[in-house]
Amino acid sequence: MHVIASRLDLLNISAKFQGIVPSKPALPILSNVLLIAEAQTLTVVATDLMMSLKISCPASVLAPGTMTIPSRRFFQLLREMTHSEIEISVVDEKEALIKAGSSEFKLPMMAGKDYPQFPDIINPNQFDLSQSTFKTLLQRSAFSAAKEYSRHVLNGLQMRLESNRLTVTGTDGKRLSKLFTEGSFSFNSKIEAIIPLRAVEEMIKMLDSSEDENHVLINQDRLMIQTSNYQFMTQLISGQYPDVERVIPVTSSKPISLHREELISLLKQVSLFTSENNSSVRFTFDAGTLHLSAISDKIGAGHVNMPVNFEGEPFQIAFNPSYFLDILRHTSDEIIEFKATSPYTPGLITDSTQATFVIMPMRLDSV
Repeated sequence: MHVIASRLDLLNISAKFQGIVPSKPALPILSNVLLIAEAQTLTVVATDLMMSLKISCPASVLAPGTMTIPSRRFFQLLREMTHSEIEISVVDEKEALIKAGSSEFKLPMMAGKDYPQFPDIINPNQFDLSQSTFKTLLQRSAFSAAKEYSRHVLNGLQMRLESNRLTVTGTDGKRLSKLFTEGSFSFNSKIEAIIPLRAVEEMIKMLDSSEDENHVLINQDRLMIQTSNYQFMTQLISGQYPDVERVIPVTSSKPISLHREELISLLKQVSLFTSENNSSVRFTFDAGTLHLSAISDKIGAGHVNMPVNFEGEPFQIAFNPSYFLDILRHTSDEIIEFKATSPYTPGLITDSTQATFVIMPMRLDSV
C-alpha cells in the first residue's frame, strides 16, 4: 500500500474517530484504524464492535492495499505536522512509514485482513432527513438520557417512527425531553429503537447544520446514518422503553410565561445555596412574581425573584436547579411556558418549537 493524501483531510477524519476507538480495547487491533487505498480514494475505518465508522477522502493511490495503524498516535502526529500532504506506505509487515516533506515517522502496523469487517445492516427501513433537523432532535434530547443507569434502556434515546412523524425521547426518570418532526416518511408500520447515548454523542459530532440530507437505515438490531463520504453504524439497545406519555402532564391551566435568560441567571445565583444533601430550590408563585429560594445550614440562604404573569392563589413547588437549568439551556425561545398542577406532580416546560420537557418535583420540606 502506498498513498498520498491531504493532511487536513486526514486530520479532520482522524478527529472523528477519537470517540469510537476504545482506550482499553477488547482486542489489540481495535486501538488501530484500518486504512484502505483503492481507486484514488483513501477510506478509514474504526470500530469498538458496538459502533463503526467509515470515512473516505480523495487520494493519490500509488499502490492499492490495506493496513492498520494506531489511531491516537496517528491523530497526535497529524496535529503537529505542518506539511500539506502526507505520504503513507508499508515498510514491512510490522511498520508503516509516514512522510511529510522531509520528515519521516514509523508507526507499528497490523495486517488489514485481521481488522473486523464493517457490519452489514439486514433488511433495513430507510428514510431521509436533513442533517440539521436530525442533529437538533438528538442535541436537544440527549442531555436528559441516563448515564450508566441500571435500567439500561434509559441509557439511550428512543426513536419512534410512525406514519409521517419521527419522535425522539430521552429520560433518566427525573427529567424528560421529547421532540418530533414531520415529513413524508410514509412508514408502513410503527418502528421503535433505542440508540445508545455514546452513539448519539458521536452522531451529534458528525452531523452538521446543513440542509443536506443523510440516509438513515434501521432494523431491530442496528442503525446506520450515511452521507456521500461516511457511514456510521451502531448497535441498538434491546429492551422495552418506558411509556413516557403517562408522566407528561395534561393540564388546561394557564401557562406561566418565564423569561428564559433571566431565569437562568437567577437559578444560577440561588443554586449556590444548595448542597449535596439539599439540592433543591423552592419556586413560589405569587401574584405577578416568582420567588426562588434555597437554604442550607452550612452555606446560608439565597432568595431572588422575577416578574411573571401568574394570577391566583400562591403556589409552591421545588425542583433540582441543575435539572431545570439543563432544560432551559435546550429551549429555543426568549420566553418559555411553564405549567404545574400541584407540588407533587411533574412540571411541564414548552417553547414555540415541537419540543416538550418534563421535570419531576422534589420534596418541599427539604428546602
